[in-house]
Amino acid sequence: MNALKQIGSITLISLQSLPQRWGPALVVVVGMTAAVGIIVSVLSMAVGMTHSMDDYMRPDRVMVLRSNAQFEGQSSISREDAIKIADKPGIKIGGNGKPIASPEILVGISAKRRLDGLEKGLSIRAGTPDLLELRPEFNIIEGRMFHPGLHEVIAGRALRDHMQGIDLNAKVRLPDGEWTIVGIYGSGDGGDKGEWALFGDSETMLPTFNFTTFQSMTLMLESVDSFETFNAAVEADPTLDVSVQRETKYWGDWLEPQIAFYNIIAYWIGGIMILGALFGALNTMYAAVSTRIREIGTLRAMGFGPTPVVISIFIESLLLAGSGALVGLAIAWTSFNGITLVGRNFDLLITPGLAASGLGLALAVGVLGALFPAIRAARLPVATALQSR
Repeated sequence: MNALKQIGSITLISLQSLPQRWGPALVVVVGMTAAVGIIVSVLSMAVGMTHSMDDYMRPDRVMVLRSNAQFEGQSSISREDAIKIADKPGIKIGGNGKPIASPEILVGISAKRRLDGLEKGLSIRAGTPDLLELRPEFNIIEGRMFHPGLHEVIAGRALRDHMQGIDLNAKVRLPDGEWTIVGIYGSGDGGDKGEWALFGDSETMLPTFNFTTFQSMTLMLESVDSFETFNAAVEADPTLDVSVQRETKYWGDWLEPQIAFYNIIAYWIGGIMILGALFGALNTMYAAVSTRIREIGTLRAMGFGPTPVVISIFIESLLLAGSGALVGLAIAWTSFNGITLVGRNFDLLITPGLAASGLGLALAVGVLGALFPAIRAARLPVATALQSR
């Protein structure tokens, strides 16, 4: 009998005996279901956040902030500086013949969720009316663009779908009175990436929030390669105390600690459960070997080699761990994938890569759980095994 037939025969015998060992086997399956389900579910937050930003961050768009300011809330740019910055080379010229450069402020207000009425924060970004040239991933799907000088804003489609009072022609109350939502914008790919803000005219909104200066500038470059030209021109101007970053780097730095937090939570909690599943696998496979010592001895006496016995033990362990992982992935997928975290403004996302990582982790536990029982089975003397009861 060749090795493959031996492996198949022993594995079949082993799997047929699982009903007699259902308790320990169930411990492995349930443990892996819980561990993989939790790890993948929590990591879906980090993956979803990264994908949400990646879908609308562009390397040919730059952020300009005051030097040493890490975030927009720490920054301040005067009107005079904004004019100088917009006059630097490397900036794309818009349809109106002017550089696509938007002096902006970012503020927050609260609104209630449609789902449960809980209050959540939402962002208002005030800039210039050439929003669609600066952010070509957006398009107006209802209504129109806001007009400068008027108390008008446009709202993202996702914001409208999830928050109360965010509808076309609805009024949004700001410190100086009510502003009208005159348009709804959506992302060009039909998704909801970036659709979580209100946009208005910065010059009109500055006095609304008692601002005398802008917080930042967002600019569209002529091309990705124009960054160095623009940055060098800004650095060469001794009257400007600002720093230039690609939009991808700015938001990437902002995301990094949050993604790290979700990773720590996932691997800490999931790691504890993975450890429990590993001990469960060890216990199950040791029990499988112990209850089948005489059977293994008989097979060895009939000419079955130790290698097929060892491989059959690994196969059983991998099947148990893998089936638990698949159940955990199925639960995580149906329960969390595509769910929007309102207030965090991104969707949970379970990608094929994340699912493969969860399955791979489970199979690694299956291998470790079978390793020592397999070694014991391989080293077991035939005579000793035949005398076992």
